Amino acid sequence: MRRSRPQPAPNPFPPHPLPVVPVPPPPRAPYDRHWWVPPLASTALAVVLLVVCSAPLREGGEWNPFAVGYLVPLGMVARSWFLDRTTAGRGARVRWGVAGCLVIAAYVMLLTPLALIVFFVMLLTGNVTA
Repeated sequence: MRRSRPQPAPNPFPPHPLPVVPVPPPPRAPYDRHWWVPPLASTALAVVLLVVCSAPLREGGEWNPFAVGYLVPLGMVARSWFLDRTTAGRGARVRWGVAGCLVIAAYVMLLTPLALIVFFVMLLTGNVTA
């Protein structure tokens, strides 16, 4: 005796009358011919700010280990060179460059209060002796 397969239940949803059309990918932003202007401007400004703002760290004539803190903002400025070179990426290039320049300008101003806080904490905990 032959077994019959169970029949699938009828689809309660009728097929769509329109053909399925794939969604086209979003258009790619056009290539920015002057992509190099924001990174170049921020790099030049970063070098000038580095020379001007690091003067208090260079007063003694010796290399100050706190100058290593300038590597992070310089890395931020360098990051602006490697972002998307389309018009959509222009805002990100400008933001990374400006943020790096602002951190360079504010580094010494942030370093002084931080050093004072560390000094007073060490003084109050008895880690500083005369």
